[in-house]
Amino acid sequence: MGSLQAVKAVQVLFKKMSELCEKIGITISIVYGVSVFLIVFSGVLLRTGFTLQAHLGLNIVRPFPWSEELARWLLVGLAMLSASVGFKRKEHIGIELVVDLFPPVLKRAVAIITDITVLIFMAICLYSSYIVALQAANQTGDVIPYSMLWVKMNIPLGFAFMIIHALSHMISQFFPEESE
Repeated sequence: MGSLQAVKAVQVLFKKMSELCEKIGITISIVYGVSVFLIVFSGVLLRTGFTLQAHLGLNIVRPFPWSEELARWLLVGLAMLSASVGFKRKEHIGIELVVDLFPPVLKRAVAIITDITVLIFMAICLYSSYIVALQAANQTGDVIPYSMLWVKMNIPLGFAFMIIHALSHMISQFFPEESE
């Protein structure tokens, strides 16, 4: 009975960690998405105004030189963190489609094998992207003089969140709750 309680405690822990990672991913994705919209929209308005000013012989407002670079940087984080949220919600159509091809008797086994395979792949991606991010610490943007480390750390962060979601899902596959 003690080991079953320990398993349930681990299951609850990973479920809470997964939910927290989902909330963090959603919050950061919203901030990144709104920021990208505002940066790109203001850049378009300022470029349009700049073009109009040039035709009128004025030189009042100039577009932000950093807008495109910052938008690209934020899109990297938006993609990775949104992917982790989609993974948690099982919105990756390819994985679910493959599992659904099997008969009900084999579905659970195929789902577990798929989860393990995906987990191994994500662990490799997490490690590789972390190494690449660290190697980029001395690089700066073309226009924005900040380290590319902060841009590239969004990638291992997204993979770390996906690994937590995958572990939470795998634990619930091996030890389903009574209500399921």
